Amino acid sequence: MEIVHLSKENLYEYEDFLGADIAENIGREFYRGMVACEGGEPEAGLIWELTGLYDDMSQTLSRIEWYHAEDAESLEFLLDTYTYTISKDGVEKSFFEFEEPPTPEEREVFTGAGFELSGTESRRMELRLSDLKALKLAKKLKTPPFIKSINGLVKKTFARGMTDCIYNTDRELQQDLIDLPMEWYDGDVSCYEDTDTQCGGFLLVHGCPSGKLRIELLSDWGPDPRINLLRMIRFSLKQACDKYPDDTRVEIIRRDNALVNLMSYLFPDMPGRSAVRGVREEEGE
Repeated sequence: MEIVHLSKENLYEYEDFLGADIAENIGREFYRGMVACEGGEPEAGLIWELTGLYDDMSQTLSRIEWYHAEDAESLEFLLDTYTYTISKDGVEKSFFEFEEPPTPEEREVFTGAGFELSGTESRRMELRLSDLKALKLAKKLKTPPFIKSINGLVKKTFARGMTDCIYNTDRELQQDLIDLPMEWYDGDVSCYEDTDTQCGGFLLVHGCPSGKLRIELLSDWGPDPRINLLRMIRFSLKQACDKYPDDTRVEIIRRDNALVNLMSYLFPDMPGRSAVRGVREEEGE
């Protein structure tokens, strides 16, 4: 069995195996991936995201985002290589959260590889656009003129806004937020708070290859952040309803307690899905 480390250059060979939504992350700064092949055909694959890689004040963590294995043997081989690979990045802890539970054979491989497994509530929420349309805040038709689509935003102002976001919020953010171009986001649905001289908040939505919409950033550091967060949600929701059908899937990653609380406020009867969490301490390099 051969291990192939994924890159932009060889991705075309394995995109069908990975799926388009997973494959599009290969090449991003903090994402890593590999496949285990037999006779040139992929039998197992693993994608993970690193956090705290260049931050001396934080642990370097690895979050396994996706895996697939034809059998327990290929998964075991893949995890052995994964353990060696992340040691080069000085990873101190690995973890994952899978809504589709591993099979009994896969659970045995994960526990044999040192992962402690437990049940949890997924940090991911997936709704339909129709669920969002039913919100009370969606019934209010008007939003203030200072909530605007990013389509009219100059790239230089957008880049400065990203920098302001990183330095003015204590929310958990994507590691490569500063590096993602404005074109990564749906310019019609994504919006910002215009404070005349700069951006005071963002709601950024990425259109995945599958047609799913994923909220990548929801943060406001302007003069009235709690109210303007809801105003941005209302604006983006109206834009999305004008552009997409009601059955469009919308994914929200509840990255921190503030977003957990906001989603609980908006959807009190809709908890996250059940998931299996795995955690393993690493030795680092």
